[in-house]
Amino acid sequence: MLQGCSSGNTENGAAKASDEPAAPESTSGSPVEISFWNMFGGGEGEFVDQIIKGFNDSQQEVTVKPLRLESNEYYAKLGTALSSSKGPDVAVAHVERISPFVKAQQIMPVDELASKVGFDLKQISDSNIISVSYDGKP
Repeated sequence: MLQGCSSGNTENGAAKASDEPAAPESTSGSPVEISFWNMFGGGEGEFVDQIIKGFNDSQQEVTVKPLRLESNEYYAKLGTALSSSKGPDVAVAHVERISPFVKAQQIMPVDELASKVGFDLKQISDSNIISVSYDGKP
C-alpha cells in the first residue's frame, strides 16, 4: 500500500505524506471522503469494487472514492500528482516501485501513524508486513 495523508479534501485527494492523520473536513455531518487510486482491472477490479462498496455501505462516517487508472499510466500519473500535492489519500504501489516515492518523501512508514491511531500492525501477518516494507519499515 502507498499512503499519503491530506491536509485538505480536494477533488482528487491529497497532498504530500504527513505524519499526522487527516482531520475531517466537515462538521456538518457529511462523511469524510478518502480518495483511493488503483490500477486493478478485470476480476481484481471487481473484487476491489466489492470491498469498497461493502465498506461504504457499512457506515456513514467515511466514504472511499475510488479512481481506477490504466496500469501503463498509473505510476507516472501518481508520481506527478504527488509531486504537485494533488495525489490521492490512499494508493496502491507494488513494493518494487516504492523506492522513488520514499526518496521523494511522498510516502511514509505507517508504523508510527498506526500507533497514533491505535492500530496494532501485529494484526497483519509478518509475511505481509515484510512484503510491503522498505528499509525495514512498513
